[in-house]
Amino acid sequence: MLFKIGITQKFDIKNIGENTVFKIRDDVSFTAKKMAAGRAYKTRRSDALFIDLFAEKLAGKEVLENVIPRLEADNKAGRPLTSIRTRYFDDLSLEHSQNIRQIVLLGAGLNTRALRMEWASGTHLYEIDQSNILT
Repeated sequence: MLFKIGITQKFDIKNIGENTVFKIRDDVSFTAKKMAAGRAYKTRRSDALFIDLFAEKLAGKEVLENVIPRLEADNKAGRPLTSIRTRYFDDLSLEHSQNIRQIVLLGAGLNTRALRMEWASGTHLYEIDQSNILT
């Protein structure tokens, strides 16, 4: 099976702390981890456009060390693509969630949008991605 539907259950992110352990499978793509590293990097900034408390642990130390120098260079060159892209889809999703109660996140990867955002009461989120990402 190439794709699997995962139903994300909302939980209190206040319970997630420094000692929280995320188990990431070895076969999760570098690209998914790289995007999480980008969100982690942006979350650390004082001018962050979003906060993703999960991203650093999802990316992992090795990927963070590999990706952050490139992200810093992109920022200096005026190419903050990860933050702009993430914020755009966050805003778009929240705007439309006021009128739509079922949202499908395609290719969600390690994006934590379903967990880190405040959705309208009664909103149901469905993530569709490769099965190794969702299991």
